[in-house]
Amino acid sequence: MRSRPLLVLLALALGACAQAPAAPEDAAQGDTVAEAVPVESTALERALRRVDGPFPDYLEFVDRSDALGREAPVSGLAHHGRRAPEVLGVDPEAADAVIAVGRKPRFATLLIGGQDGDAVRARAEASGWADRDGALRRDLDLLNEPLTVEAANVRPLGADVALGGPDAPVELVDGPGDDLADDPDVRAMTACLGDVSAAMVAGGSLGPLRAVGVRPAPDDDAVATAVLCATGTTAAAVEEAVATGESRTGRRPWAQLLRDPVVEELGGGVVRLTARTAPGTPRLLLLAALQQQDLPGVPA
Repeated sequence: MRSRPLLVLLALALGACAQAPAAPEDAAQGDTVAEAVPVESTALERALRRVDGPFPDYLEFVDRSDALGREAPVSGLAHHGRRAPEVLGVDPEAADAVIAVGRKPRFATLLIGGQDGDAVRARAEASGWADRDGALRRDLDLLNEPLTVEAANVRPLGADVALGGPDAPVELVDGPGDDLADDPDVRAMTACLGDVSAAMVAGGSLGPLRAVGVRPAPDDDAVATAVLCATGTTAAAVEEAVATGESRTGRRPWAQLLRDPVVEELGGGVVRLTARTAPGTPRLLLLAALQQQDLPGVPA
């Protein structure tokens, strides 16, 4: 692989889903969303090219280059506060971008930028991590070091750091396999999402594909452009849910939470909803809704 340069109230998780259906009959033979919507060189795609495929059922991404991205918590490390810098020399808040893939216990995180590999190695070794098989490792030790749940494995990579729990495959970062960006399911969802500041993608063995993402609204810093991409549903179902349904997550009708909705059917059976979050609505609403299996028009 080539090596290149989420409100804190969200706890990132994933609900169970059903299998994705085949493309609709009226789709052109062989048509996929990746073909219908060209993927630009977005921060999401560049991060995906740092990790080997195939799609491990779930991924999270945060681009911290704008205020919306900085609003998003950094995966499982968020609740550790300052312990990660103090114990490991790792500073999630300083990262330019973050990508995390897989499901616990095989959940690996890559902090892109803002790190000092030499300082991480020195601090981690002083804290009881030892160099084993090219990574700094420490056995799971809940009593004496809770950080081992999220960072038993640490790989300093210059200004980047790959880390994860005892079973996290940190070796997939900058590994020799095919890029995760080129996995067909991942490519379909990232092509649908476009350029986003934060995203979640779920599917694979868990069921139909679904992805949510947010990016800053071009004319109003108080709201965001929210994007939902999913298989296993129809444009009509999503339109009806947004117009008449109620969000458990937002505790209000979707019509009060999302403004100017546009629903499209893309190639490969993918439906995309693009809308603006209403003033006063959390800008990361759809990410929380995915967590609660509460996406409009998408079966739980």
